[in-house]
Amino acid sequence: MKKLLAIIVLGLALASCSEYSEKKKISTIQKCADPNAMEYGALRFDKNGKPGIGFLSSDAKKSHDPLGLYKDENLKEINNVPLQNKLKNKTYEKIWDKCETEFHEYPVKFKQKYLK
Repeated sequence: MKKLLAIIVLGLALASCSEYSEKKKISTIQKCADPNAMEYGALRFDKNGKPGIGFLSSDAKKSHDPLGLYKDENLKEINNVPLQNKLKNKTYEKIWDKCETEFHEYPVKFKQKYLK
């Protein structure tokens, strides 16, 4: 009985650790994807009360914030959009894939670059 209890406790501990590391991984990749999305002209919007992101055309991007005064504010707004909603946008999904690939191919460099 004690062995069974020990196995269950270890199993739960491993499950919680893997879940935590998955959340940390997602957060790390998001630190790469969100600023890159900003460079492509990402903006937060609300549709039917649900937050999402959209991308400006290249002409609109130039005139939206030419001096970059609102860059930090816009980034905070994009960070607050749930990942599930962001990934509905094909452009953001491509940016995410690129960051995820970089995360897996060069993990040490990636962590040094984005975990400041």
